[in-house]
Amino acid sequence: MMPGFVSGSISSMASLPSTASTRLSLSAVDLGAKLSTLAPTLSLALVIRGGAAAGDAVMKNYYGDALGYFGGLRVPATFLAGSSLAAIFTLKHKASNLASNKEESDLSRIEKRVLKFYHLMSVSAFALSLNTIATCTIAYTAVIHGRFDPFAETAYLFMKREFLYEFTMVRWSFLSSVFCFLGMLASRLLIEFELLKPTGDVKSSRPDVAMLVVFSIGALVTSLLSYVNQNLWCWESLIGMSITVGKMVLKRAFIERRPLQIVSVLCMIVSTYYLGKLIICDVKDGIEGKL
Repeated sequence: MMPGFVSGSISSMASLPSTASTRLSLSAVDLGAKLSTLAPTLSLALVIRGGAAAGDAVMKNYYGDALGYFGGLRVPATFLAGSSLAAIFTLKHKASNLASNKEESDLSRIEKRVLKFYHLMSVSAFALSLNTIATCTIAYTAVIHGRFDPFAETAYLFMKREFLYEFTMVRWSFLSSVFCFLGMLASRLLIEFELLKPTGDVKSSRPDVAMLVVFSIGALVTSLLSYVNQNLWCWESLIGMSITVGKMVLKRAFIERRPLQIVSVLCMIVSTYYLGKLIICDVKDGIEGKL
């Protein structure tokens, strides 16, 4: 009985190494399969962290990023459009004094100029934000229509390559509408609280409050403009971006010969003419008043 038990135990112990080696080989196979599936992810992580060789470019699909950009920008643009639209039709009583004679109007010369600036900024903010909403909506439709290469190194390069006009136009329109909105806000504060009213009281704090409003909004505008100019990437300033937008519009009008774009450019030229005419008349009235 004992010899059989010993021989069985010895044979079972002898079979242990082969079982262990089989399990180790299976574990090695599983590990190799998992590493092969993780290879693309590991290579991407190395590129992101700078571990890949110089010059290696990882192409990614930025289809979802384009949808998110054009869809997300409509939300703040809608807020600006609604606020500026409501602001256009306020201060109607004060606006009626703009056409009155100097003797009949209860507004000073500087109040009239600030009120004109207020309406100009409110209309501009509304038009630019509405342009942002419409262009984003049309570009969103163009993205879901497809028929373009969604792969690029970065989302910025993809947007510039496939949607140059839409990408540039919505950025410029939205940023410009923000600054127009801030100009409208500052002028509204000065008018609504009558901070520009002439006062004979030397101890009045009204001029100090007016300067506080002007320089506070001015600090915000210049800070935002500095940050915008720093992060435009392809332009040194918002002015350079505005020139590029103008060139793109003129190209669509007179090189690509789009009829409605030509009409739009002509309407813009005429409106600029009348705006300049109003400014010149206001300056002349100011000079004659001083004389």
